[in-house]
Amino acid sequence: MKSLILTLFSIIFLTGCSLFVSQDSFGESWKGESVDNLIVQWGQPAEKNINKNGEVSVVYKIFSDTCTYSFYTDKN
Repeated sequence: MKSLILTLFSIIFLTGCSLFVSQDSFGESWKGESVDNLIVQWGQPAEKNINKNGEVSVVYKIFSDTCTYSFYTDKN
């Protein structure tokens, strides 16, 4: 019984990232929204970069930095 629980926990831990954040549909609802709205909802990102063209990339690290989810926007 103990090994079964450990096995199930390991499977959930190892696939947790792919189950929750690697799906493209996870960020679909944010298309067309501003980065400011994203930050209000998700909190401060681990990284926010703005390039010379005004494009913004925002990176969130989830599950103790084992998973990352990135958003990329244009200057609009």
